[in-house]
Amino acid sequence: MEITKIQIDSIIFNSGIMPDGNRHFKALPNLSVVQSVTGSYAVGIDGGPLSDTGEGGFFIAPSIVTQEIIHCAPESQSFMNARWAFLDVSVNSAYRLDYLYEFPLILPKELNTEMNAAFDALFESRSVCDTMIAGYRIIKLLLSIAAPKKIRTSEPILNVINYIAAKYNEPLKVDDMARMAHMSKSHFFAVFKTNLGISPMAYLNNYRLARASVLLACSSMPVNSIAREVGFDDQLYFSRLFKRAFGLSPQKYRGLLNRSV
Repeated sequence: MEITKIQIDSIIFNSGIMPDGNRHFKALPNLSVVQSVTGSYAVGIDGGPLSDTGEGGFFIAPSIVTQEIIHCAPESQSFMNARWAFLDVSVNSAYRLDYLYEFPLILPKELNTEMNAAFDALFESRSVCDTMIAGYRIIKLLLSIAAPKKIRTSEPILNVINYIAAKYNEPLKVDDMARMAHMSKSHFFAVFKTNLGISPMAYLNNYRLARASVLLACSSMPVNSIAREVGFDDQLYFSRLFKRAFGLSPQKYRGLLNRSV
């Protein structure tokens, strides 16, 4: 695909201090680029093997996937420092960047200096213009190591994914998604699973849980309010799915994050 337009729809960045040996699972609704400023990360994606960032290194995780993360402090220290950027990027006004391209889990070491400079510019930005300039520097680096996805997600499925991202907190059914894709329910189910490896409802729930994990980390909203905010009417069902996905209840997940920074 020829790229004619790239737009940053949102960019969230922050930094934190994490205790040595802290291990947790999470999924995010956006493409994430994360740096171990001191210490390192051991990180794996969707049950895959763990890889080490090395000190000052970066890892790259697409949206929705389950990240397994272990914080590794420098020798003789109890904490590591990290900083991260969450990017929601659209291509040609239609497609999300991480649905078109695959990225290596660990940024190649020869790009660490350049990515570090882009992160420095991002964290030193004092205006939305500065922030966007730094964001596009990060995207340019990501595209330099990107590879087109081996299984190209079809346009009707991409349209449904975009619809889910916009309407995830509303009641959505497979019938609605199939109509949007102009397919029968059974055909849509099969095509969606072939493209993304999971069922439409599993994808929807994963997206909702990813949104919930951000709210647990960045807000003081009660868990029952977060459940409703992301589209779950039943808090117990929400909590059960969340624990299955991340290994912790929403309350314990929030407590772990609060102890990490």
